[in-house]
Amino acid sequence: GVQSVGQFAFVYCPELRSVSLPSSLFKIGIGAFGYVANPKNPSKYVKVDGFTVYGYIDSGAQKYAESGKFAFVPISALSKACNAKRPFQDIYSQSV
Repeated sequence: GVQSVGQFAFVYCPELRSVSLPSSLFKIGIGAFGYVANPKNPSKYVKVDGFTVYGYIDSGAQKYAESGKFAFVPISALSKACNAKRPFQDIYSQSV
């Protein structure tokens, strides 16, 4: 699986609002997710409001979300909800 993502890797993807990161990911560069290029000054980056990181507890994904003050949703919580056969929309209607 993916092991690293470089810094500012997705700043030119303004539609990206969330990511699901695998447990194999051990290195996430500064600003890799949750930031976009500033339209007025493309060499500067701005934080994406409401960006969400889905990942495993105690993983690089959780650390990245916490350090960037992004919402973090544990993948294990989603798995449990799916296994309980709850409707898809109910899983995502819970507050983060």
